[in-house]
Amino acid sequence: MSQSSAEPHQEEREIIERIRNGESHLFCELVKRAQRAAYATVVAILRDEGEAEDAVQEAIAKAWAAFPSFRQDSRFSTWLVQIALNEARMRLRRHRPYLFESLDEVPEHGATYYVPEQLIEWQKIPSVEMEKKSQREALYQALDHLPWIYREVFLLRDVHQLNIKETAAITGLPESTIKTRLLRARLRLRDLLSGSLPTEPQPDMQLQVPPESPHRATWMWVSEYVDGELDAASRAGLESHMAACPFCKSVLDGVRNVIALVQDERAFPVSEGFEKKLLACVNGLISQRV
Repeated sequence: MSQSSAEPHQEEREIIERIRNGESHLFCELVKRAQRAAYATVVAILRDEGEAEDAVQEAIAKAWAAFPSFRQDSRFSTWLVQIALNEARMRLRRHRPYLFESLDEVPEHGATYYVPEQLIEWQKIPSVEMEKKSQREALYQALDHLPWIYREVFLLRDVHQLNIKETAAITGLPESTIKTRLLRARLRLRDLLSGSLPTEPQPDMQLQVPPESPHRATWMWVSEYVDGELDAASRAGLESHMAACPFCKSVLDGVRNVIALVQDERAFPVSEGFEKKLLACVNGLISQRV
């Protein structure tokens, strides 16, 4: 771990130790740092801002109740997101079971690759577009059409930006399964979004290259290429192929744009007054224990 990434984690450990030694008010500081990650994950699932706020508050209450047993195997924000994710699952099961697809009920079958449907060139998406409610709605609808087994991995990996190992720890899935589901999620969202964003190309930009097996082999490595997980030789070979193949380059650009979209803070904006309401809730929880 680099020094720059280790320092914030060490600071968090010190805050947690101080809370356990009686400085309970510092729990508010942990919540401030983690609230957006929890909210973004939950609102992307529930698609209702009010319900997402309630779910995050409930998750924070559960985190505070369980705080003495928090082992710090992960960052506090990761732990809170895991609690919030479980809360969102319960709410879907209870109120909207038709939207929830159980991990046990959705089998994974077929080839290990996903064949992109929208074979178009993606230009860079203007940053200003994510300020528009219509574009955020398009993103939410695309996530709605993503099967739960892929959506969960995608939210943890690309929205919350956990690494593969952390995502595997939260879901209880093998790292190889995380990588497969993440690739399918990214490619599927690329298809779902390619027809709804303002950068949709004109008909003369449509790519007509048939999805032959050499291209499929390339798509299998797109996620690991984007995440910087390919070895030097494989990366060089992929880049050489991409430079000569506009078809595969369009798939790569689409995946990059999907990731850029969901990591934009404006994609899942926290409503005005939410932090104030949340901290009031936290202070109430703390005062009950004091």
